[in-house]
Amino acid sequence: MQFKLVSWNARGLNNRDKRSIVQSMMVDWKADIICLQETKLEGDIYDIIKQIWGGRWIKFAQLEASSTRRGILML
Repeated sequence: MQFKLVSWNARGLNNRDKRSIVQSMMVDWKADIICLQETKLEGDIYDIIKQIWGGRWIKFAQLEASSTRRGILML
């Protein structure tokens, strides 16, 4: 079985318009695993993830942005 992995430098997901763009790209990608780099997100991001994913069933892992780390999100 093959799966599709997408890794993309998001350059920040704090802007609602940018999250909408990422959401539409995720639909186009049809990936099994998505890794978003440089999210620049901190703290509890569950509501942001729901907006990006567009559904209520999701598993994700996050490395928060801090200092020189810019944050990673895996969906």
